[in-house]
Amino acid sequence: MLFTVIRDKGTANPEYVRYADRLMTLLAEEGLARISVKKVQVTTPCGLYEGIKGPDPEDMCVVSIPRSGDILMEAGKRPWCLCTKGTVVVDLFLLNVDRQHF
Repeated sequence: MLFTVIRDKGTANPEYVRYADRLMTLLAEEGLARISVKKVQVTTPCGLYEGIKGPDPEDMCVVSIPRSGDILMEAGKRPWCLCTKGTVVVDLFLLNVDRQHF
């Protein structure tokens, strides 16, 4: 459904932005889910729970590729900030394309 709305030339801009943002959030969350994790044990009101913990936020950064727009960067920062209760370092990856040599 997300792709259908995004690709429909009749989709209004606010709706396009909302659906594209949702798609990028899903993509970012899936990427974060694939980052190496550590097993941890936490105490709950019901006893011990075996869970997982992501990498240290200080070891992570979001890399923005401006040519693609920053929608994926914003979507990637959102769940990471929620998981770490903090901020995310953002670096820019600039592409300089020499079109004469294509």
